[in-house]
Amino acid sequence: MQADQLGLVYLTQAGYTGEGLLTSLKKIRSKQWYGSEQIPTYLTTHPASEARMIYIDNWLHQNRSETVQKRGEVGGFGLAHTRLVALYTNEKVALNRFKLDLEASPDDPLAHYGYALALTRVDRWHEAAVHMKQAIEANAMATHMLQDLGRIYFHDGQYEKAMEALSAGSSEKNPEGQLYLGRTQVELGRMVDARDTFENLVRSNQNFTQAYYYLGESSGRLGDMFGAHYNLGRFFRQKGDMKNAGFHLNRALKLAIDDSQKQMVERQLKALDPEKEKKPGAK
Repeated sequence: MQADQLGLVYLTQAGYTGEGLLTSLKKIRSKQWYGSEQIPTYLTTHPASEARMIYIDNWLHQNRSETVQKRGEVGGFGLAHTRLVALYTNEKVALNRFKLDLEASPDDPLAHYGYALALTRVDRWHEAAVHMKQAIEANAMATHMLQDLGRIYFHDGQYEKAMEALSAGSSEKNPEGQLYLGRTQVELGRMVDARDTFENLVRSNQNFTQAYYYLGESSGRLGDMFGAHYNLGRFFRQKGDMKNAGFHLNRALKLAIDDSQKQMVERQLKALDPEKEKKPGAK
């Protein structure tokens, strides 16, 4: 019964009720020409269908509350495929594809989702928001879509709505969502919150280059010029622009107020030219 037990657990976690497994076994049982009395359960590799059906039926009754979950939040392949087509195929092809999908199925949430994403590629932000909201109303992977809606609202200049969508969409779990959350906080004048958001982002995603730029910007607007130059230096270093990286890091070195800050900057400066220490006469 272990296979059935694991299968039921996996089905439940995926948002299915498990009733389908019971239905399948009933169909198999109806096709058995030999009858359950001819092949005892203990002689078969797997339990007889009848025994398995009793086990599954009992399990479903005992776990009924856990097996009834919202299916709307399971995106799966359809959502991933829609996103890829909308964002990475030719923009005219994508727009036409999802426009035709909507004409054929006006209530299809994935068609609205794909069309909304395709509209963002041609800066039709207001229209994109309308279709993204319609997709969310159908609750198809809503958390993911809320982050997209927040990004759309941001570019449309609707910062309060962007803040609401990004906060509801658990953006702290997604680097891009967290980036837009911080940028929205900047636009709303919430600089301390924005800096905290960008600091958390670079802490958990050290290679997210853009985050260093906005962390530097928000630090500067709060009057922390050491933090501004230090993080802009890190931004340019990750971009491969060593000249500008060196400029900002050297400014940060002059603004350092203690040994800890000096050491932070010196490590970044060494990373600009890792071969320097190997050269004759290098200190």
